[in-house]
Parts: sequence; structure tokens; C-alpha cells
Amino acid sequence: MRSGHLGRGAWLAWTILCTWMCVTSVHAQSAVVCAGFDDAELLARIRGQTRDLPISLSSSPSTDLSHPSAAQLQAVAREQSADFVVSVDQDSNGARTVYVFDARAGELRVRAAPAPDRKHRFARSAAAETVALIVRGELSDALAARESEQREAGRETTPITETPPDRAGPPPASSTSARDVTSQPVTRSTPNKAPEKPATQSEASTEEPEEEEPEEEEPEPEPEPEPDSTTPISLGPLTLSLELAGRASTPIDERYFLGAAISLRVSLDYFSLGVTGNTTLADRREIQGLALTLREHGIGIEALAHLPLTAAFRLGLGVAGRFLFYRRSTESGNAEWNPEPANTSSTIALGPQAELRWQLVEHLGLSVRFGLDVLLRPVSWRYRLDTNQRDPIELERQNRTEPWLSVGVYGSL
Repeated sequence: MRSGHLGRGAWLAWTILCTWMCVTSVHAQSAVVCAGFDDAELLARIRGQTRDLPISLSSSPSTDLSHPSAAQLQAVAREQSADFVVSVDQDSNGARTVYVFDARAGELRVRAAPAPDRKHRFARSAAAETVALIVRGELSDALAARESEQREAGRETTPITETPPDRAGPPPASSTSARDVTSQPVTRSTPNKAPEKPATQSEASTEEPEEEEPEEEEPEPEPEPEPDSTTPISLGPLTLSLELAGRASTPIDERYFLGAAISLRVSLDYFSLGVTGNTTLADRREIQGLALTLREHGIGIEALAHLPLTAAFRLGLGVAGRFLFYRRSTESGNAEWNPEPANTSSTIALGPQAELRWQLVEHLGLSVRFGLDVLLRPVSWRYRLDTNQRDPIELERQNRTEPWLSVGVYGSL
């Protein structure tokens, strides 16, 4: 009985050791080296996409690799003690070629990533994310293949471990029967019971395979990470743009004011919020012997939603609110006339606006904007005819609506 327990314990210890070695080898981290390229943004994207994989990622930008072969990548893997080597080549058009080398299997996988559209705002970021997804997919496939091979090897070694206890079964049976005969003389009267002891060992051997069943069922769940499931879904980065434009408006019938406008805007994907300011040149007119000078100043807030028409053109629609200030001054060429002193009037305007943007290069473009300001309270400009007339006479009145047009250049960060 003691030898039977020893045989069963040895078999169980051997099984546990094999299982532990298989599990440890499956979940051990694989060393991955990114060699031959020095792109901080691309390396950060690769780290983010492979963060949940059982790998340790390092970089070797000093390694000189251009269109590498399997032999060159194998040499890098031996030098760096790496399981995988990743390299990325970029041609003059911006297209990239991704090389993923499996040092253990000696297999080189080559994938192509298209060139980014330089007219698109987020083209460079999207191109780096595409390369990172390619690297993740190739590493996931290679790691899954290794895991399945190791599990198949573990299943093949399991029945081999059962043979040592079965082969060693008969000698302990004879030794135990001899010991029992010498230690317990009562058994001499019943020799037919001696073969019952090896029978109990055979029963134990028949019970042993039952313990193998849960071990074979353990590796059934084989999770395989999917690249699409871990792809981060997030909004694009914030961009800051500054626009300088020439502006034309008509606050009064048949009078066109020319000036300049500036806009500071923060954009997030298809929406933007900005602060605007504008001013006009002094408009001088002679009316009834008086020289009237008028200037317009404004500051406001605008919000727009942008619709991409093509890779280079965007249409924006939104609303704006402005505080408008008008500085009026009058001069008289007749000493008998006393004009009203210069003063400043203000009002509030709200209205829609439309915008068309043309992205010339990555951070520079042209814009054309058109809007209609609806004044909550129009402004009137008055003057006095002479010192004896105290009632002010209305000279000009502002329109209820003020259309405006601007053409400018903007730069973005």
C-alpha cells in the first residue's frame, strides 16, 4: 500500500510540474525590439496598442535598417536577445512598410501602410495609428500561434507521464507481498489473498486517468485579443487657429466701411468656438456743410459647426453675438454753426454667419466669411445747425441689419 501511494504521489507531482511549466511558458513575456526608426509619436502609438499583450517593448533607433531581410532581423534579435523585431520603413511619398520578424519561428511578415493625405488635418496621426494596429495584429497572431503550439506540446506529454507508474507497478507489488508475508504470518494461511494487493494497485491505476480529465479541460478557454476591440475611440486633438482678414460692412445705406478683423478660435473635430474683434477705417462725409467722421469697432463670440466637403475644403455654419461701438465726430466750416460734440454710441447685434475654409498646407489656409448682424437697437447720429437752435437734428440713422464680408488668412497649431 505504501508503494502504491508513493507511485501515485510521484505521478501527481510530475503532472503538476508539467502543467506549471506549460502555464509559465505560455504567459511569459516576449521581448520585442523596435529597431531602425526614431519616431517618438509612432513608438508611443505602438506602446499604446500593445499594452495588453504579454510582451516587453524596447527600442533600438541606432540600428541601421533599410528594407531589412530576415537574416538582418535575425542578427538584431540575437544581439538584443529578442523574440520579435519590428522595423518600419518610410518612402519619399510618406507610405510606410512594416516588418515584423518572429525570431523563434524564423518568419518575416511584411505589411504596407498607405501614405497619409497631407491636406487632412489629422492625417499624420491617423497614419501612425494604422502602423500601430498592423504591429499589434501581427504580434497577436504570432503569440496566439505560439500559445497553441505550447498547449499541444503539453497535451502530447501528458500520456507519456502516465507510463512510469504503470511500468513500476509490478516490482512494488512483489515487494509488498514479500514484506507482508514476512511481517504478518497470518497471511500464510490465506495465499489466495496475496494477488489481491496488485489488484488494488490496478484499481488505483484505473482511477488515475479520472484525475486527468479536469487537467485536459483546463486549457479549453483560449482568449485571443482582437485588434479592433482595443482601438481607442476618442475625439481629435484641440487645435488653435488665428485669422487675420479684411472686412467690409454697410451699417448705413449706400455707405461701405472697410476695415480689418482678427479671430482667435479653438476647434475640436467638427466644432469651434472663437473670439473676434474688428475695426474700420474712418469714413468721412460732407453733409449740409458739416464733415461727419464715423468709425465702427466690435468684439464678440462666435460658434460654428464644420462640414468637410473635400480633403481641403470645409463649410462652416454658426451664429455670433457682438458688442458694436461707433465713434462719431463732426466739424463745421461755418463759424456760425455749432456741431454736436463727438460721442460714442453702442449697441448689441446677433446674427448668423457662414464660412468656407480652404486648407492650402498642413497649418495654413484661406477663409471667406459672410454674416448678417441684426441690431437690437439701431443708432442715430445727430448734430446742431447753430448755437441758437437747441433741438438736435437727426443726420443719419443706422440700418436694422448690417451685412458684412471678410476674406482672410488663418494659421493653426
